[in-house]
Amino acid sequence: MPCDDGQDGNVPFHDWTFEETLSAVVMVGEQLLVGRNASGAAHYLPLFWRTSNLLETRRDPATSYTTFLTGPSSNLLAPSFGGASVGDHYGGWAALAGVHVTYIAALDRMVECARLVGDTRAAGIFQARRALTVDGLALLTAPSPRPPSYFVRSRDPNGTLHGVLGQSQHGYFEASPNHDAVALRVVDDLQVQRIPLQHPARQPLLVRTYRCWCAPTKLHPLPLPELQTQSHTQYLYSIFTPKHA
Repeated sequence: MPCDDGQDGNVPFHDWTFEETLSAVVMVGEQLLVGRNASGAAHYLPLFWRTSNLLETRRDPATSYTTFLTGPSSNLLAPSFGGASVGDHYGGWAALAGVHVTYIAALDRMVECARLVGDTRAAGIFQARRALTVDGLALLTAPSPRPPSYFVRSRDPNGTLHGVLGQSQHGYFEASPNHDAVALRVVDDLQVQRIPLQHPARQPLLVRTYRCWCAPTKLHPLPLPELQTQSHTQYLYSIFTPKHA
């Protein structure tokens, strides 16, 4: 939780640190799966359940429960989310793309941890929650008559999108949810190729892949221009395949 020290946090105003907590689920789940640690998975699954169940209470009925509404400071990376505009003020709840992307990544690992301990019921529930969340990603995608298409930063309850390049207000590219969606395998190859390869100022947008339970290797940078000539899967296969002299 944020610290109420007058500088780093305002507990009465700030929401729960949802994306930060979900990122911990991703990291712990990753460790458990890389080591095939069944006893550890059995220990942490109840904590994963608590995190998931808390976020599930925030599903928005206005979007057929496919998105979540969270408030100030519920994102992971700085700058801290200030909340949706409410009249002349800020602090309202909104749907943050980063929360959705990280939740899907967390659910992927929760499903595999449940399978690791033989809990098929939990795996099925986590899969259903994942599918519903994936359906909501369309509402968090920048409008475009054709590719490129990418995730915005957030969507206000009134439909206002923050983080759309070229928009007169809130016109910017939010890197972190797009990078995370690629690096954490939340989007497929087609969507990866729709994410802008360059900023309008022609600065390259880079993401990083990392060692995960499904592809054990050392860290590698993933230059998006490579995706112009080969699929994401092909590129990952090329860097994860051991090179022999």
